[in-house]
Amino acid sequence: MTVPEVRRLLEIALPLPPRSPELRLAWSLWRRAKRLLARLSHRRRLLDDLGYSYSAVPP
Repeated sequence: MTVPEVRRLLEIALPLPPRSPELRLAWSLWRRAKRLLARLSHRRRLLDDLGYSYSAVPP
């Protein structure tokens, strides 16, 4: 069986309770913030490797 097939069977056999719109929004906002921090950290590391400064305050 493939992963999607197993997931579909689990959805049928073990349905999860419905999630509230507030929980979905909170999760979405948290996830976006987490991805932003990861992206900034990645870019900062790349700039460090290239020898650039990345000060948030302009000179």
